[in-house]
Amino acid sequence: MQENLELHLNFDQQYRKDTNLRVIRKIFQEVGYIQDYLNVYPEVCIYKKSEDGRWVKLQIGGPLFLCVVQNQTDLTLFLLNNTQTNEESSFYKKLNPQTRYAIQGNQLYIKTDQESDMVYSFHDERDVQDLISKLRDHYSQIVTNDENELRVLQDPTLQRLAKRVQQ
Repeated sequence: MQENLELHLNFDQQYRKDTNLRVIRKIFQEVGYIQDYLNVYPEVCIYKKSEDGRWVKLQIGGPLFLCVVQNQTDLTLFLLNNTQTNEESSFYKKLNPQTRYAIQGNQLYIKTDQESDMVYSFHDERDVQDLISKLRDHYSQIVTNDENELRVLQDPTLQRLAKRVQQ
């Protein structure tokens, strides 16, 4: 009986994951083939810094997926917008070794060279810590012999965040 229940739960989880991947792949076709996602965070909303320096909540919120895109070493965040609005629907952000992160409670501040500051506000502080942990694990596994070797773990900001997550 217990074995049947576990098989059913495993099947149900795999079915949900496959369904999520089909939806993400369909919406974000221009990004490339999304192989898998490392985790999903159920409730995330986005804030962006306005021209006057204030944080403005965008009408974008819903589940956030941390994904692996085929033939890319960097991870990508995909947010499926489930708010009722006429503004942008869904949203994605490619991460790279130069991406800067900072945590404050349940908020993750992200800065890339190409874009302005953004804040991802999670429902639960543990989700932020989990995301940073997965980023740290992913980038620490990448080894190249190229002179442009990924140097995420040498980034002082990410090192501090990684230590904070481990505590």
